[in-house]
Amino acid sequence: MQYEEALEIYNFLLQDDLQNSDILYEKACTFMEKKEYDEAHKIFDQVLALQPNNLDAQVKQGKDQINFLGDILLVLGLFDDSLEIYDKVLSIQPNHFFALWGKSESLRGMQKYNESLICYDTVLKQRSMYPYAYHYKGLALQQLNRDEEAINNFISALSIHPELKQSKEALQISQLKLAERK
Repeated sequence: MQYEEALEIYNFLLQDDLQNSDILYEKACTFMEKKEYDEAHKIFDQVLALQPNNLDAQVKQGKDQINFLGDILLVLGLFDDSLEIYDKVLSIQPNHFFALWGKSESLRGMQKYNESLICYDTVLKQRSMYPYAYHYKGLALQQLNRDEEAINNFISALSIHPELKQSKEALQISQLKLAERK
């Protein structure tokens, strides 16, 4: 359901500016998350037509096969292997957004929460309005029993994407844990 709402918002915003590459990019990423790859690739083609040097769109379009392999390994839960791939990409491009995102998720999957927090912070420096980075950073903080910080991150995620159900649920858990400790 959250994907459909996001797509409705993107479609509404695109009514005023059909060539807004940022909105098109986010729309394509939403289709990727829905696993509707054909539709996503069509929209990435539009982004690349508007911005031929858009590295993020090139990566998602499959032009960066090594990072794509990391994504597949991450989804399969092969965190050590995906981390190795992301580190290779980052050795070439230290600020590669998707490799940083993948690395943060791999580290969290490996329960290396403190290390994942460093990556989430780097991701958020690049895209401060990315609600999922706040959400997953909050989950890492939650695992470290840093519930006040986790709460702040869940609130940040919800301020950007108010219907992010998993952040609402995680926020309640951290609030309960914090109340039990006081």
